[in-house]
Amino acid sequence: MTADQRPAIGSFLDMLGQLLTFAGIFILSKTVPPSLISLGLVTGLAPVIVFIIATFVLFNTRYKHWKPAFKSIDFKVAGSMVNLGFKFFITGCAFLVVTQTLPILIQRITNPVEVTNFNTAFRLFSLTFNVIGIIIMPYWSSFTDAYTQKDFAWMKQSFTHLRKLFMYSIVVQLILLLLSPLIYYLWINSWIKDAANNLDISFWLSLAVSVYVCALTWLNICIYPINGIGKIKLQVYSSIMEMALFIPLALWMGHRWGTPGIVMAPVIIYIPRMIWAPIQLKKLITGTSRGIWNK
Repeated sequence: MTADQRPAIGSFLDMLGQLLTFAGIFILSKTVPPSLISLGLVTGLAPVIVFIIATFVLFNTRYKHWKPAFKSIDFKVAGSMVNLGFKFFITGCAFLVVTQTLPILIQRITNPVEVTNFNTAFRLFSLTFNVIGIIIMPYWSSFTDAYTQKDFAWMKQSFTHLRKLFMYSIVVQLILLLLSPLIYYLWINSWIKDAANNLDISFWLSLAVSVYVCALTWLNICIYPINGIGKIKLQVYSSIMEMALFIPLALWMGHRWGTPGIVMAPVIIYIPRMIWAPIQLKKLITGTSRGIWNK
């Protein structure tokens, strides 16, 4: 598999998973009564089915010489793998604490209507985040392979492309921000007959959500390659600090500036990571990482 093929296969499988999910939802809407359980099963199982089928097909055809075998397992590395898995568990927990408690804090500090406003704005501005997420997801395993083979040239070139992708996403976010009042109206308010029930999403909330999504996008672009390389000790320390600081900061900012303040709280606590993550990645892909940068 060449360097150019690394992200392509993963992106293609992700796209197939999305298409299968869409087809499953369409079939459900035409055949069975509305059910949250059925929806969850389709959205959860469709991508898994695609990857299971692809695993059997690819490892028995195109990548037959790379097919995993039980006899090839080296149990001596189990300890290091468990240790690495625990680190990923901590970083995953930290991300969930920060992102999934936002609606809860918004409801507690403001009101349930603001939760709807936030979710609506997030769905709009996260469009670019989701698209870029599909694109960069395969880079995780690709950087693992490239770093193992010491293919620093490919890693440098890929990170350059990812930075350009981030710049394009900022342009799209600015366009969405400018058009957001019109989009909200055409998307939601134009269908609501009672004007009293119209969503009133302020410009400041839209701006805060846009900045929040840009921060998440930049972090993913930097963190996915680092995760693939496996040097995440600095990320673990950062995650612990973020978990400790997020809720107190969000409460304080929420009481002062309402929902936009709560949404900006994770952006503020992510600033150190947004600074050191590209520095660490640059050191890793140039072979100059030392000390904590290389752990």
